[in-house]
Amino acid sequence: VRPDGAVRWVMNRSTVGVDAAGGVERITGVAADITERHEAEAALRAGEERFRLATSAGRVGVWESDVVANSVS
Repeated sequence: VRPDGAVRWVMNRSTVGVDAAGGVERITGVAADITERHEAEAALRAGEERFRLATSAGRVGVWESDVVANSVS
């Protein structure tokens, strides 16, 4: 949570470098703001759930037709 109250999603990756004795010599890391990705994934999940509910309530089926391969799935 930022000082202005905005919520940000962050992905952290780090590695620990050790010396010959097994002691910690260094820690290297990267932090990336993945807020847009997280929000897009949440919107996709919500849309998929609405689609499932609509097709279930409407008692309709969905299929895909591939005219090149002449197949329906």
